[in-house]
Amino acid sequence: MKAGENITNQSIEPSGDFPVYGGNGIRGYTSGFTHQGEFILIGRQGALCGNVHLVQGRFWASEHAVVVSPYGGHDLQWFAGLLQAMNLNQYSMAAAQPGLSVERVLNLWAPVPPAEEQRRIAEYAMFATSRIRSAIAAARREIELLREYRERLIADVVTGKVDARSVKCEGGSVNEENEQGEMEWESQNEDDEAEDELEGEMREADTDEGV
Repeated sequence: MKAGENITNQSIEPSGDFPVYGGNGIRGYTSGFTHQGEFILIGRQGALCGNVHLVQGRFWASEHAVVVSPYGGHDLQWFAGLLQAMNLNQYSMAAAQPGLSVERVLNLWAPVPPAEEQRRIAEYAMFATSRIRSAIAAARREIELLREYRERLIADVVTGKVDARSVKCEGGSVNEENEQGEMEWESQNEDDEAEDELEGEMREADTDEGV
């Protein structure tokens, strides 16, 4: 296990050639890479430190991630699942910025079955969670599309491409909602005035009866 390499915020872009992994997954993209192949990454900084990602290909592992390279022929899928089950976040050091040290993780103990059993466990876990992972991927894609639509809509309204007065809201347009609100306010005022008049008449009647 070894911490990744430092990278400045200026070197990270929204899109690029290679993903940059930090303490909680992908932070962005950059033009270079520090690793190539299949590795396990553990987040080591932030409230979510201890999260585990199994990544492939070329990528940049930042200083906020721990790169895990198992030896002895261990199955990476199984090992990633083991680390997730260990809930590594519980071993973080309490501070303003929680952190998880490499030494702390290296000193933890866990049962290690034979390589063939590791493979079978990993295969079963992949099969049993395939639908869940597909649902998560679809949900993330929908969230991303909604974010893109929101940003585009805001830009169109600000630049005047979309007239906000004609935008249909739930129950009608913006203007219709404003008009409805004004009508309800006026109606409420009329009801309040009627109640005040009735109370005044009742007080006068009580006064007359007393006389």
